Amino acid sequence: MQKRSLFLAGIRPLVGQMVGAGLFSLPFVFSQSGFGVGLLALGVSAVVSIITLLMFADLALALKGHRRFVGLIHEFAGPVGGFFAAIGLFGSIYGALVAYTLIGGSFAYTVFSPVLPLQLSVYRLLFFISSAILIAGGAMTVARYQKYLICLYALGICLLAIVAAPHLALEHFVIATGHSWFLPFGVTLFSLTAFAAVPEMRDILGRQKALLPRAVIIGTIAVAILYALFAFIIVGVTGLSTSPETLHGLGNSLGLGFVALASAVGLCTVTTAFISQGLVLHNTLLYDYRLRYFTSFALALGIPVLILALGVHDITRVIDLTGGLFVGLMGLCIVAAYEALRRLPHTSKRSLYFPRWVSLLVAGIFAANMIVALL
Repeated sequence: MQKRSLFLAGIRPLVGQMVGAGLFSLPFVFSQSGFGVGLLALGVSAVVSIITLLMFADLALALKGHRRFVGLIHEFAGPVGGFFAAIGLFGSIYGALVAYTLIGGSFAYTVFSPVLPLQLSVYRLLFFISSAILIAGGAMTVARYQKYLICLYALGICLLAIVAAPHLALEHFVIATGHSWFLPFGVTLFSLTAFAAVPEMRDILGRQKALLPRAVIIGTIAVAILYALFAFIIVGVTGLSTSPETLHGLGNSLGLGFVALASAVGLCTVTTAFISQGLVLHNTLLYDYRLRYFTSFALALGIPVLILALGVHDITRVIDLTGGLFVGLMGLCIVAAYEALRRLPHTSKRSLYFPRWVSLLVAGIFAANMIVALL
């Protein structure tokens, strides 16, 4: 029983970092490209994510200490690899924090504006400030409440499925719309990315580090199934009228009261993801760059404020660019470090082994996704 509890605790950081704004962006891109194309993108992204996470798990298990993403890549791929790893990590997390703020503020507006009629921009600012305060509370803030929040949004999706079932329309499930073919790939890859969770999972598992690969596989598959179910429900109800924020389009079918309740669950989900990603960046600056606490905190949260101040508001574009460009760069860094680990003479036989052709295939997918994101 103790081993099972430890295993579940080891999965939580992965799920907590994966499930965020990407969950609420998937139905929109599925509706734009076609549900069949969206499922294909989700499946490909899940396979690529699992392979890359397992590669990074090998890297994390090969060294002692508490190195985070940048530190591990630097150790195996050298200063150049560490430099690009930093760009990928910082870019992906900054993009995620911006997306979380945009969608989290929208959820807060839906829930609280009937009682406190403030502008949407004010709710987004309040969301950012309150989440920053929770990050200042440290890792225990997330660890203490994360399991409850994961259960909360799982129950929320089950409730949504029960209420929405009578409103599903088969004509909304189009295999392909004929346009936006590549739109889902950046979003699904972003939604299934949690590379930075692996060192935390390793630390939680402690002496049971052998469970890490299994935790990565089960956690990623569970999240992918959750995403597919959520997209199926939303697209089945709203079809082409699915909004970028997802839940707003349900008002005509399920009522504004239900939308407010679902938005409250969404607010908890995005808040958890914001705190998890913010702590990853904060801890990277602390452990890998050895900055002071206040300096790392200011750098972790100051840049997203500047990006938002520039007027960025397109949630789907932020997630697509982040997932395609920066997550792709992180994936390439992991593949390069994995190949470097393979070449080391003292590398012991590992439980997971991917041949070189798999590394080349995964690297090609990441590179292609980066090119598409820039077009």
